[in-house]
Order: sequence, then C-alpha cells, then structure tokens
Amino acid sequence: MIKERYKLHFWDALLVATMLENHIHVIYTEAAHFKRIPGITVVNPFDRSSS
Repeated sequence: MIKERYKLHFWDALLVATMLENHIHVIYTEAAHFKRIPGITVVNPFDRSSS
C-alpha cells in the first residue's frame, strides 16, 4: 500500500493514489513529503527561489 510504502498519512496516500490512477503527476503544495513518491512532481507555490 502507498500509505505504508512511503510512510504517508491516510489522506495523503488517498490523494496520491487518486493522482496516479488519473495520470496526474504534478501537485502544488508546501508538503515536501510528496517528493518521496516516484512519478509525482512537487511544486511549492511559496518557493520564491524558482521565480
């Protein structure tokens, strides 16, 4: 399961499963733990270094 494999909380694992099932590969969030998931690109909308 995604929850155990990547040590995520239930709701985060559910979000990741939904994203992967629907071929969504980018998430805009401050939560860095999503970077653990292969195939998911994390974009921090508050990171000014990427501007």
